[in-house]
Amino acid sequence: MRGAECPEAAGWLVERLRLTSRPVKRDRLAEELRQRAAEAWGHNWTLSTAARRLREAIKAARRQGWPIVSLGRGFQLARTQADRHKAAERLRDMARDLMAEASHLEAASVPGDQVQRALFTEAGGEPGGRG
Repeated sequence: MRGAECPEAAGWLVERLRLTSRPVKRDRLAEELRQRAAEAWGHNWTLSTAARRLREAIKAARRQGWPIVSLGRGFQLARTQADRHKAAERLRDMARDLMAEASHLEAASVPGDQVQRALFTEAGGEPGGRG
């Protein structure tokens, strides 16, 4: 049973987050989901399986329109527009950081590649070829 195919997990998550206005850590949610899966749905999940199902449930709940946000302290329902804006800005910052990291990775040359290129050039061959 996958989280996207498990409306019970997404529904449980939304109800759980409705109970408190404070953020709830991922580990705690995963443990509670593992217990819920055993008690209510008869599944014997490991903690790592529960964590994976939690990620899937978060995605499913977000697709259903629930404003589940994480601002670094845990997950919570965004109760105000300011909460949603802060979470969106954090995601944009993360995306910018990832794009910059990808650009650096593509532009980086590995020292071993440079040495290999120099050896092929000295031998009269083409880099990457069978010179």
